[in-house]
Amino acid sequence: MWAELQPRREQGHATRPSASDVWRKIEGLEVAGGPSDAPALHDFHAIHIPFEDVWRDLIDEEAVETAAQLHDEVVRQGGRPSNGSTGSTDVLRREARFLAREAPAAMKQRRFPGGLLQGLGIVTGLPDPLGDDGTRWVSALLDELERKLHEPYRFTVYAADDTGTAINFGLVTTYRQVWRPLSYQAGKLVKTVTLAPREERTYSRTVTTATKRRTETKEKFRNVTRSEEQSTQRAVRDIVGTAEHRTGYEASGSYGPVSGSVNGEDSRTSSDTRQSFREAVRKASSEYESDRSVDISFETSEQMVAQDTGKLTNPNDELAVTFLFYQLQRRYHVSERFHRVMPVILVAQAVPRPNHINITWILQHDWILRRVLLDASFAPALDLVTGSLVGEEATVGQLRSNLDTQRQVVAALKDSLVSAHANSEVLFQAVQRAIRRAAGANEPDGIVAESVKTVVSWLIGGDSDEVRRARLDAAREALDRSEANERAIAEQLQREQATLTIMTDKWAAASRALLDKTVEVQRLRLHIKQNILYYMQAIWDHEPPDQRYFRLHQVKVPVIGGSLRYRLEEDDSLPPLPPHWTKPLVVRADIEPELTGETVPLGQVADLDRPLGYKGNYAIFPLREPNLVTRYMMIPYVDAENGAHDPDHLANLTRSELEAYYCCVKEHLSPEELEQIRPGLDEAHRRVLTDPRPLEEIIVVPTDALFIEALPADQPILEDFKLRHRAADAAKAEAEAAKARLENVRRGARILGGQLADPDIEKMTLIEGRTGSIVVPGDE
Repeated sequence: MWAELQPRREQGHATRPSASDVWRKIEGLEVAGGPSDAPALHDFHAIHIPFEDVWRDLIDEEAVETAAQLHDEVVRQGGRPSNGSTGSTDVLRREARFLAREAPAAMKQRRFPGGLLQGLGIVTGLPDPLGDDGTRWVSALLDELERKLHEPYRFTVYAADDTGTAINFGLVTTYRQVWRPLSYQAGKLVKTVTLAPREERTYSRTVTTATKRRTETKEKFRNVTRSEEQSTQRAVRDIVGTAEHRTGYEASGSYGPVSGSVNGEDSRTSSDTRQSFREAVRKASSEYESDRSVDISFETSEQMVAQDTGKLTNPNDELAVTFLFYQLQRRYHVSERFHRVMPVILVAQAVPRPNHINITWILQHDWILRRVLLDASFAPALDLVTGSLVGEEATVGQLRSNLDTQRQVVAALKDSLVSAHANSEVLFQAVQRAIRRAAGANEPDGIVAESVKTVVSWLIGGDSDEVRRARLDAAREALDRSEANERAIAEQLQREQATLTIMTDKWAAASRALLDKTVEVQRLRLHIKQNILYYMQAIWDHEPPDQRYFRLHQVKVPVIGGSLRYRLEEDDSLPPLPPHWTKPLVVRADIEPELTGETVPLGQVADLDRPLGYKGNYAIFPLREPNLVTRYMMIPYVDAENGAHDPDHLANLTRSELEAYYCCVKEHLSPEELEQIRPGLDEAHRRVLTDPRPLEEIIVVPTDALFIEALPADQPILEDFKLRHRAADAAKAEAEAAKARLENVRRGARILGGQLADPDIEKMTLIEGRTGSIVVPGDE
């Protein structure tokens, strides 16, 4: 009976997990997704071009003109330009040093302000505005040519100009990837936090994301979904977008001459293309995971309020607890298949020359450039081009004009002051000598100017003393007026010089600000030239469809005639294929093209309203009807029974499909029929298993969520007497539980004996018989 009264350890009773239990749970963590986790479809494209392309180099015409002027100037100065192939302008600088040695007066070096601009690879070529113009043209031309060579001075593009437009045909093959969401799993350990018994700590969660190319998209949604789903789907879009940007329109090989035959290289090309797509996705997923870091910071102050904060508490009185923060990751099953093949025509689009990428060009396309800038640091420079740069340049020009005018005023006042001072000096010396002669004093020795002698002779040459005194008084009055005029000119010169100083400071400040802004604009211009195809593709994308149609619909497309002969051949290297699981027959073709010399308008053969994309400056448009060349190229990708299929026959079968197919035929076919197809089925299954590039793969994508697990300590930290007291308390609790169970047994026995009264009543009074009086019980 006492054994029955002991506390039972029931199966599945909750106990504190050990360290091994915690690690086992983390390693096997699987959190199922919800009903909204639908598969996502992503398409990748590869382009196949049969003909060799016509290239053209667009050279900076200003650089060519500068080099020609430099050559002519060196020859004119007596130099001997060399035909050597040394780097950059070394030969020209050697010629300049020769001329500086032989004709130093004519080749005095001219210095241009550099410093920051030269460090950026840009030389402005602006001479010192306060210096003289000089005649040092060779140095100026060398610096200008050096500036041109520091910038991209040549664009290599497909030919498209007034003489004609490059045309090519091809195929765009599309491979479709299917991303099926699987369960979640615990990722890397982000943070560990150890709490003592009864300790509390506030934590905050911060998610940091680092990226190399910036993409800004403005969208408006009326519906709101769960943030976790948005984050996961955004992560998948980022990975696929990065992979698509990395692969783009991938040109896979060349068919060489038009005349030839399709061979087994198509399957290898298709397999390599799919592998490049898969590697791009894997690399993008790895980069996405490496670029995302989750930081956990703990604050001792509880006054900090954040949206993503919480509190960790250790409820134990004797055990420490370590909280483990793991990044939650989502697993995806990624599979890919050949989806579509499309005949296309490639039309070269005109690209401006490097010297045409100027302020006018930027102003013409600024509204498009602003939307697709590769980096936000170029936005202020674009604002300068469209805003205050032109006005500030005009202001600096006006300030310089006013400064030149003020300089002329100061120079004229200086000349007037010199003239007035000379006049006053002549009158002063003449009056002094005249007074000395009149008084009979000796004159000082020295050289006397002729003008002074003339005035002295006039002053003392009168017929009488009164005339001489009148002339002397007049000379004194003239001297006073001359000195007053000199003082007035000196005061005016001082004022004008102060004004000149103020105007010079204003001009210098405005020029400095303009030069700083010019550096930003030059940086933007250099950036556009370095990424010209990216920005030109954006400009072509923003062209209205009707405008594009009228610009291209009259482009002449050559007509290719000839014949195409098909034949069937066996290929023992191919795997067995359903439904009979035998070696397939391969369709091969021979083409005999013929250029008829005829042309048709581009708008007649291509859908100009729907460009598929770009390859360099090639715009890719779908053909309305395939021609002889595209039909020849489509042979490996088209099957009469299955439609579009991958030339790599193993890419049309997956391991799971083969296993499901085997289970189906095993259920529906007889043993004899199954044995007939079994060798081919086994061979196909063996090849799929040994394929180094599988069609299915599991990819792990990190999320913004965290997974927290608690790891309790094994050893308590209480003192020994407290541990014994805890054991006594536990024994006391077990005894009280046994007492309660025994009381329950006793009550059950009372019920079985028919005693249904409440056993918890302490006092009960029974009254038997009848009486006419009422008995009131006492207090006891």
